[in-house]
Parts: sequence; structure tokens; C-alpha cells
Amino acid sequence: MSKKILVDTVSSLTGNTDLTLEGAGSGVPNLEAGFKVGGAAGVPQASIQDQAINEAKLQVSNAPVNGYNLTAQSSNTGGLTWAEASGGGAWNLIGSVVASGSSTLTITGLNNTYNTYAVAISEIRNTADSGTLTFRIGDSSGIDSGGSDYATFVEHLGGDAGTGYSASRTVTNGLKISERAIGNATGESYGAMIYLHKAVGNGTFVMMHGAYASTQPDATISGGSVYGFRNAVITMTQVQLSINTNTIATGRMTVWGIAHA
Repeated sequence: MSKKILVDTVSSLTGNTDLTLEGAGSGVPNLEAGFKVGGAAGVPQASIQDQAINEAKLQVSNAPVNGYNLTAQSSNTGGLTWAEASGGGAWNLIGSVVASGSSTLTITGLNNTYNTYAVAISEIRNTADSGTLTFRIGDSSGIDSGGSDYATFVEHLGGDAGTGYSASRTVTNGLKISERAIGNATGESYGAMIYLHKAVGNGTFVMMHGAYASTQPDATISGGSVYGFRNAVITMTQVQLSINTNTIATGRMTVWGIAHA
């Protein structure tokens, strides 16, 4: 049988002592809705413990997704919704790989989400003072490296006497992204930005273009434009960097998908 005690104020008998309300057995104190703390309705901010409010208490209308933002949606339950970040032109990281005496650098995870991918190749050094670089793409079956898989053009603008400019246009087994050998002495390296278009596999070739700069074994500069295409329609899922002699001692390759909206 329940009983009521009707009073206007309940105070601790002993000064400076907390007042404790307890239920019997498994029972707990039941406070009526609209109770007040310190004369104001509800629980004041100072009485809420750190980490006491989790996602469930926020009453978000949908499940969380990594990378999404919490947005106000007054028409949804709780008025809050996880939503993809807005604002066009975002570069979204697909993957990054670091060389360490590597014969190739490969990044997978490309898919139909993006029409354009950007590839940064930075601080590449060969294990010997020689070697040129090749860039290839592939699908779920592997990297494409057939002898006529790519139409490619690469140029060399350099500081070496007598051969300040040269270029080559070939049908070959990969996109040539250096025209001259790469030096590996202290301070020497290779870097490039390559862009891939029509990567969704929507009935067109994957077009590739970019620019590079590097130091040659004689410590002079080499650089220029590179462009080409995969000579077949594929659904691209991976990219690869390779060197034709020795291995890639150091450096990094990183791929981003570029959102158009």
C-alpha cells in the first residue's frame, strides 16, 4: 500500500549533509514530471555530469555514418539528423602508400563514386642513380600492363646542355611519367600530380594528364607535361607506380577522389 507524506519542505536534520531519497528493495524515488532544481524546472547544466549525454540521449533521427555532420532537421524525430557534409569540390582521401625499397606502389579502393581522381607522387628516389617511372591503372582483375594498353605522351624540359627539350609519343604498357632518369643523390627526387578522368567506366577511356619535376643523375632539372589514356574501356579500381630499374627507395603516392558537388 502506497503512502504519501504531505509537506512543503524536506531538509536534512544535520547541517551540511546531503539529503538522500531511497526506495525500498528494487523501488526508486519517482519524481513528478516538471520537477524543479534550484527553483527552476528541469536539471540545470551544472548538475549534468561530463559524458552523461550520449548519442541516444540526443535523439538523432538516423544512425551515424563516419564523416557525416550532425544537422538540424526540424521535421525529423528529435530535430537532429546525421547528413553528408555539403559544399562542393571536396577532395576525399582514397589511400596513401609509402615506398621502402618497393618495386611498385599500388593503391586500391577506387570506384564509381568519382568522375575525377587526383594522384600525388612525392619525394620519389630510386635505389640507384637511374630509372624512369611508369604509371598504370587496373580493374578488379589486376593492373593493366599489356604492350599496347596505353597511348602516352611525355615531354622533357631541362637544363642539360644541348638537350633542353625532348618528347616521346608511344603506345606502350603504361603512362610514361618521366622522360629522363631520376637522380638519387642527396637532395634529388621526383614529384608529380596526375589527374584521372572518366574513371566511372561509363563508356569512355580513362584519360590521364599531369605534370612532373625531377632531378636527373647529373643534378640538372627535368620536367614537363604527361598525358595519355587507357586504350580500352575499364571500370578502374586501382592505380600503380613502378620504376624500370632497381626499386623505389623512398617516397609516397596518395590518391583522392574529387567530388564535383
